[in-house]
Amino acid sequence: LVFFPLVSVVIFDLKHNKFRYFAVFLSSALFYLFFLTKTRGAWLGLVVSIAYLAFFKKKIWLITIIVFLLSVPFVLKMEMAKYIFETSSIGDRSAMWRTGLEIFKQHPIIGNGINTFFVNFKKFRNDEWKDKRGSYAHNCYLQMAADIGIIGLAAFLWVIFSYFFSTFKELKKMRGIFYPSVVSGISMGILAFLVHSFFDTNLYSLNLATLFWSAVGISQSVINVSDKT
Repeated sequence: LVFFPLVSVVIFDLKHNKFRYFAVFLSSALFYLFFLTKTRGAWLGLVVSIAYLAFFKKKIWLITIIVFLLSVPFVLKMEMAKYIFETSSIGDRSAMWRTGLEIFKQHPIIGNGINTFFVNFKKFRNDEWKDKRGSYAHNCYLQMAADIGIIGLAAFLWVIFSYFFSTFKELKKMRGIFYPSVVSGISMGILAFLVHSFFDTNLYSLNLATLFWSAVGISQSVINVSDKT
């Protein structure tokens, strides 16, 4: 959510700006911190967002960036590669998702109640920790469905769909370079966040949820400012 807006401005609007050197340094530092997280869901979000920008901007070289980023750990024979591409956590995730699905089936329309997933997980899990230890779904959408049902999940997805639909529509009308670059970057960050949320419970963290909705609001504010300039 922070990396993509900055990178988008660096790529599309800072070619002749004295700020570009600092921006390039800062974006490189942010990418290095991202690299250290060893979070495969976030890497998938990165790839999907770059592909989205490549499609929107019709820039084939952006696809080249994806290939480069994914190949660097192997070219340098870095131990980090195994964290990015290994599949060890798939079994744990699938077990959590199966339990989450069973919770969802109890009340699929209206859900089991807000923030009840952790407690319900203890009751529905089928291992040695049954009735002893709760857990989150590690999938925001499944946890939403279990907590607030299809109606609640559909409402959230409608907000997200409306956001991207209106953003695409406004980007086509925006003039200049700076404002479209900022909005494109923020929407990329939002998309990456949503992709990562399929493998984790980002929206159930107060800090991350606040950052997410702030990014949505800021992008709409930038669009409103652009319309008045």
